Formats: sequence, structure tokens, C-alpha cells
Amino acid sequence: MTTTVLPGGAASAPRFERPLRPREREGPFGPAELAAYHRDGYVEVPGLLGVAEVEAVRARLARLIAQPAAARPVSSLWLVGELARDSRLLDRARQILGARVRVHHGLIDDLPAFAGKGFAWRSDLERWHTGDDTAAPRAMTVSLVLCANLAVNGGLLLIPGSHRTIVSRSEGALPVEVIRGLTDRRGIHQFTGAPGTALFFDAHLLHGSGDNITPYPRTNVSVTFTGAEPA
Repeated sequence: MTTTVLPGGAASAPRFERPLRPREREGPFGPAELAAYHRDGYVEVPGLLGVAEVEAVRARLARLIAQPAAARPVSSLWLVGELARDSRLLDRARQILGARVRVHHGLIDDLPAFAGKGFAWRSDLERWHTGDDTAAPRAMTVSLVLCANLAVNGGLLLIPGSHRTIVSRSEGALPVEVIRGLTDRRGIHQFTGAPGTALFFDAHLLHGSGDNITPYPRTNVSVTFTGAEPA
């Protein structure tokens, strides 16, 4: 069952349908991984990309960052598009969301050594609907690790099972009492992974990140898929 949390000050009713249970279609995810995705809202796949592949993406990313700022958005689209067409990502997205999926957006999540800035707790789906109102309710993000995600360098923090709680708010950060209530019941999972690891997570899942004040950079590239089939 999906729970709806309406913090003080929220003026509207819940806006989103509950996340759909992963469909039992054939694909790369096994039954245990599908069950974990439904229960926790995420699943980790170590070694999805090989060492040489990670190095190739890193090299392309370095060239992209070296480009003039005006050219970076176009180059970013090419990089994200190539990753999104990789069957190791695409087939898993189709297994969860349906045979027809589309790419909603891509993100280079770069927390450089000593200067990386994190972000407050959020649900991507609510953020998109609040901002551009275009994302479908069925959506998942794949975050690919390019530099090791450690417990100390601003790795993602996830609230397991929070994808089944719809948090409706008008603006601003989520109230601390909401986060405290969810974490008291469900805890916090610190995502860590070696280069090449992939984190697949539901777009309803609440997650955040601390700053990176260590000498160790953390760089991920994320691709978000939305389901194009009727619910």
C-alpha cells in the first residue's frame, strides 16, 4: 500500500499515482532483483561496465568538460544518448517500465575532490512534476559509477522503501519531521560502488547527498527512463 504524507503547508492533494510493481517479464533482472527493486526502490548491479569501458567514458567526459560552456549541452546529449542505447541499461529499463521507454533526461553528477556540493533529500519524480510537469509517473534512473563512490566522498544516501510513500509539498525542502519519520521506520542506505557499478532506482525514491570534502572525486553519469506504455 502507498502512504501519502502531507507536510504542514502543503495545499494540494497528492499528484502522482503509486509506483507500479515491476512487471514479471523476461529480462536481465532475476526474481530476487525484481523483488528488491519493488521492496526497496533500488537495486545495485556491480561491474555493469568493464574497466576499459569506464576509462573510455571518463575520457569522453574529460573532453566534454574541456569544451566551451556553450557546446557542452550538445555533447552531453550525445554521451547520455549512447549510454541509454546500451542494452545493459535499456533492457533493464524495459523489464521494469514496459517494452516502450523513452529517455527523459541525463545528468553528469560530478563531486570534485574538496569542492563537491551535495543536495538535500528529494524525490526526482516530484521535482520534475513541480518544475516542468512532463515526466510520466513510471520512471527510473540509472546512475553509472565512473569514480569510486565511497562512504566518505558524497555518495548517494537512499531511504529504502520510500518510493511507496508519496510526499506532496508546495515548495522548498522536505520538512525534517517527514525525513525523520521515514528514516526511523526504514533507515538510510549508503550507496557505495566501484567504477562500473550501476544503481537502478525508482523515481519516487527519496535520496540525497552530502558534500565531498575528501581528496577523492566522485563522478557518476545518470540516465532517466520513463515508461511510454499506458499504465
